Amino acid sequence: MPIGTKNGFCVLDLECSDGGQGQYGCGDMGITAGCGDIYGSSLPCQWVDITDLPAGTYTLVMRVNWDKSPDKLGRVEKGYENNWAQACFDLSYNGNFPVVDFLDDACPVYTDCTGESYGEAQPDCEGICNGVSVRGDWNHDTLRNNVDIDSYISAALADDENATECRDLHPNGNIDVYDAALLQECSLYADNLDHWGLGYPCQFGGFENTKDIVYLLPGALDTVAKTFEVKIVNPYNAIIGFEFSVSGLTIDSVENISGTLNADILHDNTGEMLALSSDSSSIKKNILPTSFLRIHYSELTAPEVCVSAITAVVNSKYQRSEALLADPNCVITGLVSSNEPGQAPFSVFVQPNPFRENATIFFENARAEPMTITLSDMTGRALRTFENIRSEYVTFEKGNLPEGVYIFTISGSRGKVSGKIAVQ
Repeated sequence: MPIGTKNGFCVLDLECSDGGQGQYGCGDMGITAGCGDIYGSSLPCQWVDITDLPAGTYTLVMRVNWDKSPDKLGRVEKGYENNWAQACFDLSYNGNFPVVDFLDDACPVYTDCTGESYGEAQPDCEGICNGVSVRGDWNHDTLRNNVDIDSYISAALADDENATECRDLHPNGNIDVYDAALLQECSLYADNLDHWGLGYPCQFGGFENTKDIVYLLPGALDTVAKTFEVKIVNPYNAIIGFEFSVSGLTIDSVENISGTLNADILHDNTGEMLALSSDSSSIKKNILPTSFLRIHYSELTAPEVCVSAITAVVNSKYQRSEALLADPNCVITGLVSSNEPGQAPFSVFVQPNPFRENATIFFENARAEPMTITLSDMTGRALRTFENIRSEYVTFEKGNLPEGVYIFTISGSRGKVSGKIAVQ
């Protein structure tokens, strides 16, 4: 489990329960034989992260010098029997709030998987006591490197490998681009403690950031040039990896047109796309739909070409973004789309539309000009007004709005844009 870092505060005699007489304080630090220091819960870093820990009875073990190292003068301890302490507690939940009750009665001495009291042995990810298998080491060479990352990417695209305990780094029962990204993060930053903050390097598990909304949507379909573009809206974070599928065409090749992501876009004959940046490059943040890849196809196979499914999108913080298909997510075949801008003074993008709980209106406002956004009913009666908005988006909550169609108007010094938005 993740735990706090035991930082070096004052080490001093705060209690002498064994008959010792304290002599050390913050000015002359130390601990006298028979005395002890106390670290209260109010001090920084005195924590154990029990997030998602199931209710039950647990043992908390504290260890000192467990590897039996000598001191700086080469002296070893006379005995190690008192280098351990433990306490047992019951964990329960009151709703989502954890309740911890430490038990008064002594609990059984903790033993490792070999039976040694307070021992170091742990089962590896294959369940073998003191085994050498580690999570992410795809080829079992005891290393976690680019060879393993490439194996993850190949397995994600082929979708033909079992998601074992050792391989499923984001435990969801599948091997996908996010597992490859987590292993890449481990490989790149294992020795950079600042990168991990309060966490431990290569602990895996991942983080699903439900606030980092990303939309994928169809772009230009050119039946003359036989190309189809896919667009992205990622207003909150840059993107380093993705895995999604398209349908309705037979793919010849895929072209990276993001301009900022340094990665090959891989694909298979089912329409699945996958890419992962191996350096710091990324798809920069886009407040409005922006083309980032172009598919060259040999033939159309359906009445519509669609961005049909999203497996995972990974942001530059190595988090799994909340990736959604925009509505509509298909274009009708036989039509030639265009990237030429319309006559509106600035671009606007609304998702989802229709909406049930809330919808976000994104609009061009790179210079942070003051904008006014109004939501009106079909008779023109203003229901909600947002003034002096200098960001590039506004979110409408459904609230007490009945089902129906409404008009939004965004106005500023460059003019105004209106459109329809529907509540279901």
